[in-house]
Amino acid sequence: MKIWMVAVAMACCCGMGASPARAAQSRFDASVPRARQIQLATSAAPAEISRAATVYILGVRGFERARVGSNGFTCLVDRAVVAGVGMSLEPKCFDAEGTRALLPVSLRTEALRAQGKTEPQIDADIVAGYATGRFHAPRKPGLIYMMSPYNVLARGPNNTDFGHVAGHLMFYAPYMTLADLGYKAPVRGMLPILADPGKPYTMMIVVPRRQLSK
Repeated sequence: MKIWMVAVAMACCCGMGASPARAAQSRFDASVPRARQIQLATSAAPAEISRAATVYILGVRGFERARVGSNGFTCLVDRAVVAGVGMSLEPKCFDAEGTRALLPVSLRTEALRAQGKTEPQIDADIVAGYATGRFHAPRKPGLIYMMSPYNVLARGPNNTDFGHVAGHLMFYAPYMTLADLGYKAPVRGMLPILADPGKPYTMMIVVPRRQLSK
């Protein structure tokens, strides 16, 4: 499930400057102050959306709800760990459908991580969760806002580096393949691009033009 980080990095190769992300790239865990976690989480979406969203922060046992919203959106800072390389920092705001279908995956991931499970164990648990019906693919179109200037994702064909990528939007595209978009393999700079093609959690990634031009 980490393939999408590479896809985003490829799509965002002309992203914004690295300074905001570098400022946020220090280790992100439960020790980060509550206010800072909320700030990072809500930076993912426009203020009109994030100020009315439910917000989760990272605690010692995993995610815990810091604020109850009113618009169906949910904001948090997701993480992915690549052994020997580093950790991503992924401010996200799920819409109502993502809150229903995908938020439980994020909550489960951090609960297992807090229990000391390894990343392969966590990945296997999530895959099993989809297979058994514990988790479900999005059932209708929708999106995840990842417009934060603090995005830090794995880059390179082998996840060999972590760095800043431009703000972007992720649209639910369960089980979609590259063939559905008309090409056989990801091409640097080509948009839209698919992350995790053919999976229940496939995403179509779009980078707004104003981000690419900076």
